[in-house]
Amino acid sequence: MIFTLKTITMLSRESQNTYLGVATLGEVKSLRLNCLNSSQINNEVVIVNYNELIDVFHDAIEITDPILYSALPKGTESNEYPVLFVQQGLYLSNFIEDKLLSLEHFSRLVEKEKKISKNSTKLITIQSLRDILKRTFSNSIEKGSWNDLSEELMTYIEKLINMYPYLGYLPVAERLEFRKKNTADASFAWSLYFKYFIEQWEKGNTIISIPKMDKQFTFQGWTGYFFDRENPIWTDYVGKNGRFQFNDAQRELIYNLWKQWLTT
Repeated sequence: MIFTLKTITMLSRESQNTYLGVATLGEVKSLRLNCLNSSQINNEVVIVNYNELIDVFHDAIEITDPILYSALPKGTESNEYPVLFVQQGLYLSNFIEDKLLSLEHFSRLVEKEKKISKNSTKLITIQSLRDILKRTFSNSIEKGSWNDLSEELMTYIEKLINMYPYLGYLPVAERLEFRKKNTADASFAWSLYFKYFIEQWEKGNTIISIPKMDKQFTFQGWTGYFFDRENPIWTDYVGKNGRFQFNDAQRELIYNLWKQWLTT
């Protein structure tokens, strides 16, 4: 992506390509960049992290994978701000997040604020999504594979939503009715879907299968669907506030039970 600004100056920094420019808030907004820390606001400077420097001119800079470090200032669009371009090692989870949020069917499900309101059509907060991606996608995967991985993941997510419409957009009334009986759209369930994908991808599967969740599950004498709220498996994982709470070992246990159900 090329940024055109009034001036571009390289700052003297050890082992880091850092550049400073000036742009109006409206010019920065028009670029529609994703944000790493949407809950943080810097009202004095705009910080843009990037992966690689392609070229730099007296009034423009060309970089790859730009992403805002924090939310944009609250000023008017004509206000000018210093724009700091900071080269930073890009993590796979950030790369995938950027790709997923470019997918309209998925992006509309992500709440950018800290909490999802009761009458919201959103399914997962941006922070929960980031936590899941960090746990699921190891940065040890070679960068040369990141594009292919993210493209296959987006195809998988689209197929998942098409197969199970309750994982996509639903009007508020339908979403509330669904949540009374089912947990398949909860953030912990999304962590299972992502892990199911990466396990297949790491095995080199040429076709990534979609989990078949339309069969019954039996546990402790109870029979129903795995994500039914009545499933006794959830009893130990619901806190006093009614929300699900899992540590890493419990997540692994739930995932293994879920995968066993899918494959038997």
